[in-house]
Order: sequence, then structure tokens, then C-alpha cells
Amino acid sequence: MKQNSNNIFLAIPAIIGIFFILGDYKKDLTIFPSHTITTYIDTVDHGTSQIHDIKLLDTSKLFFSYTLGNGFQYPYIGVLFNNPSEPTFDLSEYDYVEIDLQAENSKSIPVVINIECFNCFIGRIVSRPMWHELEYVKDQRTYRLPLADFKTPNWWFIYTKNTKKDMAPPDYRYTTGLSILNCQLLPVNQKESVIINSIRLSKDYLPGTMAVLLMLVIFYLMVFFIIKLKQSQPVIFPHKNLDVGNLEDEEARSIINYVSEHYNHTDLSLSTLQRELGMTESKISSVFKKACGTTFKKYLNQIRLREAKRLLEQTDRQIMEVAYSVGYGNVSHFNKVFKTSEGCAPNEYRKKLRKNT
Repeated sequence: MKQNSNNIFLAIPAIIGIFFILGDYKKDLTIFPSHTITTYIDTVDHGTSQIHDIKLLDTSKLFFSYTLGNGFQYPYIGVLFNNPSEPTFDLSEYDYVEIDLQAENSKSIPVVINIECFNCFIGRIVSRPMWHELEYVKDQRTYRLPLADFKTPNWWFIYTKNTKKDMAPPDYRYTTGLSILNCQLLPVNQKESVIINSIRLSKDYLPGTMAVLLMLVIFYLMVFFIIKLKQSQPVIFPHKNLDVGNLEDEEARSIINYVSEHYNHTDLSLSTLQRELGMTESKISSVFKKACGTTFKKYLNQIRLREAKRLLEQTDRQIMEVAYSVGYGNVSHFNKVFKTSEGCAPNEYRKKLRKNT
């Protein structure tokens, strides 16, 4: 039951992390192919730019071609994506715009998101453009433009008589449309063609996911080190002066007393205890497990090693004598058991003690 409770405790943070990640999920918002397509051109400002063709290819690709003309100082044409049935739509929960397009001669293509904002100078709501220059590369089709990189152009502040310090941060909850404009570097009278395959808004889950994973790693590392720390605490097994006053079971008292008195006999084993005390080996093992929390073999080794360390520290006996004195009939086996327990051989242990005194 305790083990099951521990497992549940360890699983809870991972479950919470998974729910956090899933709870942060936001379905992509498709702008194209989905929203209504309209165009605008500089002819309203006495320009002579032309849109030669605009059409859907296979219902999922938008093709348009244009030529910039004279007549207006800054010639322009644009393709606007919006939804007449919803004057505004919310982009505030998304992190970037992903655009898949192809162009013939363009190098820098403006992508504009129009949002509603209050113009303090004229006292009413106006459309505020958020501008990002897409640096077009011939061999690349898909571009990710972070919303945080979209900026309001300087000409808009001049036109609306607002200053940057007077404007609040852009609020994408009130988006009215998204536009793809002409390349700003194209000369007039040069024909250009563009194919737009898709435009969508997406959320970046990597930072949140990495934060959750980092917290889980820190948590489980802490649990791991706490467990290792508890396991590394020394377990002291008393021998000749063992206090067994609290053991009511006479069998347990007689077993422990016998081992405490005869641990230095090389032939001491479960068979010896069975023969001397008249109990079965399984009974003796069960008593040891219940009374001492360990096995007979481990209990015996701990007693012998404790006495061996005392002899190494307080006497000048040879390693072989120490091994035989505490009940080991084989020096190699004694060295192996000692090194496993203490992390060094008996002679090294003695040298460290003498060096520290």
C-alpha cells in the first residue's frame, strides 16, 4: 500500500505537467484559404499601378500579378484577407504568422496586420497597421513571423499625429485583417507574380513545454537525491553489547545473543544456528528480517566489519590476523567484503586512520 502511495505521489507532477501543456493548446487559425480576399491599389492616390490578374488555383492557391506605376510617390498594391461577417477577430493568443508563398522577383514583402485602436488626437477609433518585412529567399517557401516583431511604421504616426509614447502596446484582440503588399524594392513598370499557398496563425508551445519539463526534471532530481541521501545513512548493527530488552520474542533474543557471542567463528551459518538453537533456517531468516530489518548474512558481515575496523584502528595486527579474528576464513573474501562496505581495502583504511592522527 505504501509503495502504491509513493508511485502515485511521483506520478502527480507529471500528470499536472501534461494537463498544463494540453490546457495551453490552441488550434491554428487559418487566414487563407478561409477568409475573404480583396485588393487595394494606389489609384485612389492618383497612382498608375496595375493588378493584371488575381485568381484561385485549385481552390487552395492564390495567384496575383501586378506592376507598380508612377503617379504616386510611394506606389503600392495589396491583397487583404478579412472576414466581413466578423469585423474583428482575436489573434492575441497566437505567437506567430506562418506564410507559405512564392514570388518571381520580390526580395522584401511587407506583411501587415491591421488592428483597431483609439486615436487620442482625433478622439475616435482608427486602423493601426502592424508591419513586418518578410525577407524573401528563392529556395524557401514557408516563413514564420513572430507577432512580437511586428511594428507600427513611422509614417502612420506622422499621418495620425500620434507619438509612440502616447500609444498603448498593440492589442491583437481587435484585428480587422491581414495584408500582403508589393515588394518595396521593385522598380516601376516591372511585372511581378506571387502565389500564396497558405497563411495561418499558430502558437509557440516550445517555451511552455520546456519550462514544464525543466520543473519536472528538477523535481525528480530532488526526489532522487533525497532517496539516495536516506540510503546512504549508516546503519549500525550492535553485537556483544546489543540491547535486546525490547524484543519480547524469546526466539529472536536467543538468535541475536548467539550471533553476538559467536560472530568470530568462521563456520557460523544458518545451519549452525539451526543445529544449536533447534529452529528451521526459514524461521531464523524470518526473525532476522523482522527484528533487524536485514538478512542474517548482512547482519553478520556488519558485526564482523565493525570489529575489524576497531582492530585495525586500535591494534597493530596483520590484515590476515584481523580477518581470522573476526570470523573470516579467507583473507581475499575479507578484503572484498571490506572494500565493498568501506570503499577501500583494509590496509588503505588503516593508513588513512594513521594519517589523520
